[in-house]
Amino acid sequence: MKTIHLLTNAHLDPVWYWDWQEGLNESLRTCRTMVKLLDEFPDLTFNRGEAYFYDHLEHADPKLFQRIRELIEEGRWCVVGGNWIQPDHNMPCSEAILRQYQIGQEYFKNTFGFNINVAWSADCFGHSAGIPDVLAACGFKYFSCNRPMPHTLQLPAETFYWKGQGTGKVLASRLDVGWYGCESDAAPARLDALLQRYADRPHKNIPSGMGVGDHGGGTTRQQLDDIRKWKEQHPEVNVVFSTFDRYFAAIEQEIAENNIQPPTYSGEMNFCLTGCYASLPAFKKAYRQAESTVRIADRIENAVNAYLNIPFKDSTEQWKDICFNDFHDILPCSSTERAMNYQKDQLNGTTHTARKRIFAALQSLSTKINITVPKPEGYAPEQVPIVLFNPNPRTFKGTVEVECALDYRPLRLATTDCLQIFDENDKPMPFQEIDTEMHNSPIGSNMWRKRAVLNVEMPAFGWKVVKVGADPQPVRCQPPTEDIAKPIDNCSIGNRILTIVAKPGEQNITIKRQDLPDFNFSLANYLDPYGSWGDMADTVKGMQLQDLQEVFEITRTIITEKGPQRAAMFVELAGRKSSISLLFRLNRKDHHFSVQARLMWDDRARRLKLRFPQGHTIAYDCPAAETQRQNTGQVPGIRYAKIYNEEASQAFAFASNCGYSYDNLNGFFTWTLARGCHYSSVSNSNSQTDPHRPVERGEVVFDFLWGDKPELANELADQLEFPVQTFVAWPNEGALPPAGQCSKLDLPKCVELVSANNGANGDLVIQNRSKETIELKTINRAVTLPPWNLVTISHKEWFGK
Repeated sequence: MKTIHLLTNAHLDPVWYWDWQEGLNESLRTCRTMVKLLDEFPDLTFNRGEAYFYDHLEHADPKLFQRIRELIEEGRWCVVGGNWIQPDHNMPCSEAILRQYQIGQEYFKNTFGFNINVAWSADCFGHSAGIPDVLAACGFKYFSCNRPMPHTLQLPAETFYWKGQGTGKVLASRLDVGWYGCESDAAPARLDALLQRYADRPHKNIPSGMGVGDHGGGTTRQQLDDIRKWKEQHPEVNVVFSTFDRYFAAIEQEIAENNIQPPTYSGEMNFCLTGCYASLPAFKKAYRQAESTVRIADRIENAVNAYLNIPFKDSTEQWKDICFNDFHDILPCSSTERAMNYQKDQLNGTTHTARKRIFAALQSLSTKINITVPKPEGYAPEQVPIVLFNPNPRTFKGTVEVECALDYRPLRLATTDCLQIFDENDKPMPFQEIDTEMHNSPIGSNMWRKRAVLNVEMPAFGWKVVKVGADPQPVRCQPPTEDIAKPIDNCSIGNRILTIVAKPGEQNITIKRQDLPDFNFSLANYLDPYGSWGDMADTVKGMQLQDLQEVFEITRTIITEKGPQRAAMFVELAGRKSSISLLFRLNRKDHHFSVQARLMWDDRARRLKLRFPQGHTIAYDCPAAETQRQNTGQVPGIRYAKIYNEEASQAFAFASNCGYSYDNLNGFFTWTLARGCHYSSVSNSNSQTDPHRPVERGEVVFDFLWGDKPELANELADQLEFPVQTFVAWPNEGALPPAGQCSKLDLPKCVELVSANNGANGDLVIQNRSKETIELKTINRAVTLPPWNLVTISHKEWFGK
């Protein structure tokens, strides 16, 4: 006899058509309702996930929480999911996804005394190929989901092993009939559909979600009455109120008794609701900013504190804020305007707190460094020491910008050409003076602040003191005369390797390379007549979005930096309603350039794409994975993309700090900068027919980098996410040298430092993102790193003197 497992639940969006405050308290109402029903109906069960809600319930209603604890002990209330909140599985970085499940598991272990076995993703819009490795690292055995649905993604079976790119593997089950819940009056129709689908199949155990959801609610009395009536009419099938734990236990038993070998599925489970990858770019930039700043704070704080023997500081509370904003209607930006504004407020607070942590850690380090400056002559100002810190687990070679005040009021010097910079050994450093952040001072041209770009080399987690001063006869080293970066003419800059050309009146920006074909890119608007989620039906047309509306035209260029260390060029492009400025920066020996983009977005039902030549195969950075795809419509990617081509000269690397939406069709590989959709809407309306409904408009500022080889992608992404930090210090008699490092390790380029402050002891998590097993020597031992596995090592094996 077949058994239908009714997995009663109340999927609850903490933020969607409502804000987080309403969402939190709705969890109380739902849980109270379900406890009453469970007390009234002894055979009823309930499945509830997400530690965030339990934590709120524990403090807001201890009496109700105690009754839930009793129901858990009775086996009737199943704690499922094991995460802090139910996250998006495509856009958070590897660490955010890992933290999501670690924090959840830690809460449930501390609160109820056990780890969760079943990871449940009721309503997430697709899943990265790296999720099985994350789940395995966090102790999960099983995974259940609802999306992508069968019409979007065909899986080998309803029950299968899902394998990651490493050795992580979980037994998985998709709810293939209906969705994770059921409308109040639809239970009989759901049961009929289940019976029909599985009538001729060998499965003995059939799963189905049951209960109203989105705004909580749980199983309703009408559903309970209808289910009982249906059971009486169908004695040929066993219908039980079940839990995810019971269902997977039954599946395991069925596999063992019948010697069944479920098929194995490897790779991502995508794609659906692809508009989410690009909705509300300003919010996504705020999220990326918070995510990266907290990660920088973790790296610096843990490295410095371990080196100085300062007690470890746990950053879990900050990660709870990040993880909450991973929720699958927050980071995908499918919630109302008010709700999204509240979430941006939270992210901004998280970023500020992380910056305070960075400041405190660098302050602690600086007070221990021996920082000396020469005694100034007469009334001359004292040199200003600046501590540089490399938050990367690899040696950094590149440019750093420093800016400081050289005096307290305008410089009393006969010349403005007075800047001098010395290294930790008091030797003059080559530098290039550039504009300060205050471009037009009311004080006049003799401003006391100076800014410069200089080349440095710093070891992993290393520090270095540079000293900035002013003198009417500055001491300087000879500037470079070979391999310099410089303007070529009024609309191009170049070095020995690359030349960037942007001619007003044209549509293409051209990259010229020695003895290679020109490489063009452009910006273009495409029709996007869909709402926040994109095409809800997931049609091919709705995912590809190839209806070209306009190509932006270059309106002007301005050379802003003339070398020799770095050349820079401002380029403005405009469409009919929106415009964008791109500030290109090219260093003297680099095979890549950086761009600071400032978009003024004012289009509706449009999607602005940055277009490069189409690739043959694209390797995208994804949570805990790197996924290769070929010709696709809108697909997700995070920090970088490696674009490979049959023609090697058209291969390149791309990295950005905003947005997640790419496509690779019809001659172009594109990255979406913005889309003009209404907040939390199913379909778009143009400004003529529905102008009163808001869309996100205004300024979006972000950065991207382009490199001439795909293998540069990881390095470029690290430059954006983990830049060298600058700290204006003061002369100090410390015991540490003016240059040093907190770690003797230097990771290979293929190894990512996923987390630098993990768990109760501040351990580190690393991942070998290559195809070969490698050996990593720590301070104390050799660690084997299989491909793509998440490996934890003690911070004591990494940081220290």
